[in-house]
Amino acid sequence: MNMTRLYNFLYQPMDIAGLAIVRVLFGVIILLESTRYMDIMRLISKYTQADFNFKFRFFEWVEPLSTFGMFWVFVAYALSGIFIILGIFYHVSTIVAFLVISYLFLIDATNYLNHFYLIIVFSAMMIFIPAHKGWSLYAYLKPHKSSQTVASWAIWLIRLQIFIVYFHAAIAKMNVDWINGMPLFEWIGEKATPTGIESLLAWPMVIYAFTYVGLFYDLIVGPLLLFKKTRAEAYCLSLCFHLLNFYLFNIGVFPWFMLAVTTIFFETSWPRSFLNMFFEHKFLPLEISPYEHNQAINLVFWQKSFVALMIIHLSFQALWPLRHFAYEGYVAWNEDGHNFAWHMKLRGKTGKITFSVRDPKTGKQEVINMQDYITKRQEIKMLSRPYLVMQFAHLLRDKYTYKNEEPAEVYAESKIKINGRDAQRLYDPAINLSNITVKTPASEWVLPIRQPVWNAKHKKNRFGDALKKDEIALKAIPKLGYEK
Repeated sequence: MNMTRLYNFLYQPMDIAGLAIVRVLFGVIILLESTRYMDIMRLISKYTQADFNFKFRFFEWVEPLSTFGMFWVFVAYALSGIFIILGIFYHVSTIVAFLVISYLFLIDATNYLNHFYLIIVFSAMMIFIPAHKGWSLYAYLKPHKSSQTVASWAIWLIRLQIFIVYFHAAIAKMNVDWINGMPLFEWIGEKATPTGIESLLAWPMVIYAFTYVGLFYDLIVGPLLLFKKTRAEAYCLSLCFHLLNFYLFNIGVFPWFMLAVTTIFFETSWPRSFLNMFFEHKFLPLEISPYEHNQAINLVFWQKSFVALMIIHLSFQALWPLRHFAYEGYVAWNEDGHNFAWHMKLRGKTGKITFSVRDPKTGKQEVINMQDYITKRQEIKMLSRPYLVMQFAHLLRDKYTYKNEEPAEVYAESKIKINGRDAQRLYDPAINLSNITVKTPASEWVLPIRQPVWNAKHKKNRFGDALKKDEIALKAIPKLGYEK
């Protein structure tokens, strides 16, 4: 496709109605999310209780405000949602929404959730998408600046972003753990009850059904949404899929967000057609004249630059989630490349970890009570994530090192389970974590996973007893005196 054809395609006028509905639904989601956190006790427990906050790299400077300050952050977030719904003060509101959600995300790395990240990306895109030009209070107050159409790039930017999310969710599920039903055995099996329909959730055949339906859905829903003939069926499939996820898992606003933005795949005039069923001849479809493919349209420099930025953004979103293939080891175990890659519900990791601090001069060693420094929630999130363990080790080193003295040594003894396996060490207990940095290869201090998913020797999957007989795996299990 030459540049003229590309420009014509991306600046082809399309009905703004469908985009306006996405804007309204997005604003509603922001408003509902913000009001959930208006309660002071919720703010205290989640954002201002911890003495230490884990950080994302390059954003170590982001700190939480006081409880009063955090309350007003959520007030600003709620107001941005209201204004986005109405379509007034739109650019300011989308910028505020983007900054607030990014700030809440960056306060503490244990806040990471895929839907958190997705809303940040979507908020950033909405800053540039003129979704307020039609079907809004802005259009009513300033009819001379309103528009019934929008350039097609605004529609396709959202469509392709959602397509990328589904595509990478499918790629991420193509691993041996998922194929063997291991993650869902943990996530779904625990919801089984002795009687009633929930009792079926403990059946291996039901778990395998959920496993392969989930993979198949993520793999096909994007292409099905792109084609007009299968779009309605694909959306019905999405409706069932996301409502089932909402019922089974505690994944916050993600199902509702996906159902809201997925409406962008329909013909953008669908709101007019829908309303015309009730108000005949009041919402007639627009007559839009498409550009000819070989007709050169006049674009100014910033419009051409925006096309380049759009290509860069989508290329990054398509390639960045694949980075874990460049690392050694199992990503769900060592977490290398796990975040920002749409790895959703792929691993259940639990366990225990004990930190000890050692004086390098005297050899005196002290076991640490983690809750003297972090909350229980942070501890649970931290213990199985190497990049967070490293940060906590550095905190202990700094706390126990006096001025002009040799840095204190920090060691960790861990016992971590993943996807139903027996527990094993995740971190090398002989490595001084004080010396570990973000540039230290994980292979130097994070131990490889020793227990296979499919045991070739015994030919049994995780529902059998093959893992219990794995001699190599048993050697990796630490004897800490914990209960198994």
